[in-house]
Amino acid sequence: MPANMENKHFHAEVSFGQSLEGLIKSSANYKEARSQLDDMKRFWKEPPRDKVCVLYGLRRTGKTTLLLQMAEELRHKDAKDGSNEFARTAYVLCKPRMTLEDVREDFKALKQCGFKTVLFDEATLPRGFIQDAAFLAVIYARIGMRISMAGTDSLKFLTASKQSLYDRCEMLHTSHIPYREWSRITGLHGPDSVDVYADYGGTVLYGGAGRMEFGPGGPEGKESHGTPRRSSRQKHRTHIGRARLGFSSDRPAGSPKSRRSEG
Repeated sequence: MPANMENKHFHAEVSFGQSLEGLIKSSANYKEARSQLDDMKRFWKEPPRDKVCVLYGLRRTGKTTLLLQMAEELRHKDAKDGSNEFARTAYVLCKPRMTLEDVREDFKALKQCGFKTVLFDEATLPRGFIQDAAFLAVIYARIGMRISMAGTDSLKFLTASKQSLYDRCEMLHTSHIPYREWSRITGLHGPDSVDVYADYGGTVLYGGAGRMEFGPGGPEGKESHGTPRRSSRQKHRTHIGRARLGFSSDRPAGSPKSRRSEG
């Protein structure tokens, strides 16, 4: 355990050590990592002294999973060379109604406890993020803390990059998942998988148990034919998702003959 943790109070949910290992296991349902993980590793190998890494995009496009997979990379690195980096890594989940002053206090406490790597999730929730987000780069990244942020409010990230962060951030967009990459990370292949990809708008939709919601036969079972079990709300989203990807909605969802609309 990092030093002086017993007496520290955090406004956000902070996970490290065994609790962080538990979160990492929850991301193990992905067959492989998204391509942005390679970009993160390049950034973290020799991070600029005053830059933070930003993951932004729609929900269910792998932002939180990428943060946890980066933590797993550090754990493997520790096992390989004994660098002890994972022990100094914290996953910070911002809570609703937090202010940026709360974030400042949490990062100050993390620094005092000796954390060198911070994975900051839902970073755009605090009030005042756009105006004052630069302190993460100017103060903490500059003294050697490696910070990766993720959030679903892309507009806040983009506005902050123009108004406060400027060139102090490395922006990685996650929203667009090409079919080949989607198939690789979910392990779904074949004609029916194209319809699954289209029905969910090119996102990786997981159920409450951290798995894709398939029918009784599973992804390759005879009953499901590779098509997820969809609620009525999800069915209403089907046409939106298919339109977003440019698929024709003339045929019912799940039809293996669905093709991209022409013209």
